[in-house]
Amino acid sequence: MSATSQAIFLSYASQDADTARRICDALRAAGLEVWFDQSELRGGDAWDASIRKQIKECALFVPMISLNTQAREEGYFRLEWKLAVDRSHLMADDKTFLLPVVIDDTPEPAARVPDRFRERQWSRLIDEKSIAAFAESVTKVFYGSASSIKSAPNTPPVLESDGATKIAAVPQAPQMVPARDASAIDSRKRMGIYAGVAVTIIFFAVAAGLVYRPQFLTAQNDAINSVAVLPFVNESGDAGLDYVSDGLAEVLIGKLSQVPTLSVRARASAFRFKAKSYDLPVIAKALNVQAILVGHLTSRTSNMGVTVELIDTRRDAVIFTKHYERPHAELAVLQALIGSDIVERLSTDKSDALRARVAKIPTRDPHAYELYLRAAPLVQRRGVEDIKQAIAYLEQATVADPRFVQAHALLSIAYIRAVNQSTYPINLGIDNARRRARVALDLDADSAEGYAALSSVLAQHDWDWAGAESAIKRGLALSPSDVALLRNKSYLSIIKGDADTAIASASKALEVNPVDDLASVFLGRALSNKGDFTAADKAFHRAAELNPSGTSRRYYHGMNLIVQGRLDDVITLANSAEANWERLTLLGIVQHLRGQDRESRAALAELTRKTPDNSAFQIAQIHAVRGESDEAFKWLERAYALRDAGMTLMKGIRVFGDLPKDPRWAAMLKKMRLEH
Repeated sequence: MSATSQAIFLSYASQDADTARRICDALRAAGLEVWFDQSELRGGDAWDASIRKQIKECALFVPMISLNTQAREEGYFRLEWKLAVDRSHLMADDKTFLLPVVIDDTPEPAARVPDRFRERQWSRLIDEKSIAAFAESVTKVFYGSASSIKSAPNTPPVLESDGATKIAAVPQAPQMVPARDASAIDSRKRMGIYAGVAVTIIFFAVAAGLVYRPQFLTAQNDAINSVAVLPFVNESGDAGLDYVSDGLAEVLIGKLSQVPTLSVRARASAFRFKAKSYDLPVIAKALNVQAILVGHLTSRTSNMGVTVELIDTRRDAVIFTKHYERPHAELAVLQALIGSDIVERLSTDKSDALRARVAKIPTRDPHAYELYLRAAPLVQRRGVEDIKQAIAYLEQATVADPRFVQAHALLSIAYIRAVNQSTYPINLGIDNARRRARVALDLDADSAEGYAALSSVLAQHDWDWAGAESAIKRGLALSPSDVALLRNKSYLSIIKGDADTAIASASKALEVNPVDDLASVFLGRALSNKGDFTAADKAFHRAAELNPSGTSRRYYHGMNLIVQGRLDDVITLANSAEANWERLTLLGIVQHLRGQDRESRAALAELTRKTPDNSAFQIAQIHAVRGESDEAFKWLERAYALRDAGMTLMKGIRVFGDLPKDPRWAAMLKKMRLEH
């Protein structure tokens, strides 16, 4: 055998032998020499020596990557990979030798492969059509034309649906008997093969628009540490796909938030620029970020196309751009691919754990994913009708795919908000919320969304302060920029009476998302508890500007105004409330303070009649302000028995008449484990 052979070496796990055979057959049918060991692992020194010799002499080495290679920590194919990588280090950088291929949905960033493989363009061979096209393109690389093939293509190598160039794939151990006599290949053609391989591949990649633009940010002091994802532009001509373009951006925000060194602006911050014309430097300045990710959505009969650009706004330079295309039914796969590429580009953390988390595909069910994308903005808005509709969507999504982690986690949050709005029975709603959060974490122990949901249940209704703190800590370790977790940290600190930590956590949430109204509410609550009523007013007003329909904000703002004696302002605030419990609670308190006893009693009676279970704490509060201590403690006991979230306010609330002076108050704090 010559010092350098014309053969393609196929390296694969034994479980993938059938697929390897199909790829091998396609390459041989195209007139290529393939080394493919058909006897699997025979073992022995002679066999091992033959394998090493063929790896040393082959023209192309094709490692086949799959879920089977992912699952196997040991295997002869891993030795083959190492030998091929070792040989590649002796070659010029522009020499094409390693041609990794993927035969299933294994995500590239999370693949358990040598780093050298990641430096090469990968191919994805998932069906007979893609395998045949791959064989044609490799033949064209070898011979400069495909005239010897029965149906020679006149186009560059076929593109994968995700935009990757198809260039080679085939499995593990080589075969001792070549498929055809090497002398059948014209020696003059053979002479030019190796010099032209790299140039040909690069030419085709450029022609297809697949080669990334130059990546300028390589120096440590040039690293990007803040980014905003703008709502994607829907260029499909179908307004019904707006939820998809918005959902693409929202999912990417979640994936980027998992990068510890990256500050990611949350959805509400970036989405205020939707459908508006701004220069990117203006947006970058407004959001205080160094980079912006923009995307464009197109749609054809069967495929969804997305083009993304990552722009360093400090120098107005595109540092990453790529076009992706997938069938409509694989939208979740498309989003995982984009997220993996962007995280790989921005993160200094190249750990397998981060890659695996980011590359996770949330669901394979397209209907479930559509329902999730429709529900997500409704949960964000938090209007009463929004939450009702979101619950309906998410219940359907989890039926369509019971293993859809994010849908379970978001449904948990939706149930909590419905309970807090007094539109859902406490016990049933919290049981549902707790169950959904647990399901999410049972399915994925590294789900930041699951920890956000669980910590809300543990803090608001289970009163498990240590458990809530642990869940928040775990969630933030997985996703440091997660606004929901930062808010929950602020909320837990308010409950425990630690105003300084509550202010710091809410402020950090607002750094990530300057237009998060709920974080502004928590900041206002913490400031009010600390006695800074003027600053608290500003925070509540800011929350009102950001989300006029957000529930609970009027109640907390009203408490802050009552402490200041601004009773007329409380009346105005109460009459603007969407939720009955907010309006009636504020009126029941402030009308008594204004000497309007009959009106106060009427508001209390209406609240008691309409939502006695969901509003037990507020009913106790009105009785306390009215000086009716026994009734107040009766309703506090009822609120305690119902696990009413209002009970978590006891340590910081200032509007409770003289009830805190009663010995029964201290006893109740002890029952809540809030005495210290």
